[in-house]
Amino acid sequence: MSAAPQELFLITYLRDGLLRRDRWFHQPEEAQHHLSYLQQLFPDAGVKLHVIPYSTADATSGGAGAYHQF
Repeated sequence: MSAAPQELFLITYLRDGLLRRDRWFHQPEEAQHHLSYLQQLFPDAGVKLHVIPYSTADATSGGAGAYHQF
């Protein structure tokens, strides 16, 4: 029995020349809202939203899945 695919949403930004992680989200609406807020607050920080597909099978197999950048 295979698990239904799900998505995690990760927000990243640049600081001191390094790519940094801000927060993880499970809901796309919350992620998009926080992304818009950070982009307005820090317009030069390169704030980006990444969508990371996964399934519950990944948790047991050690798979990370690929991610897509918006």
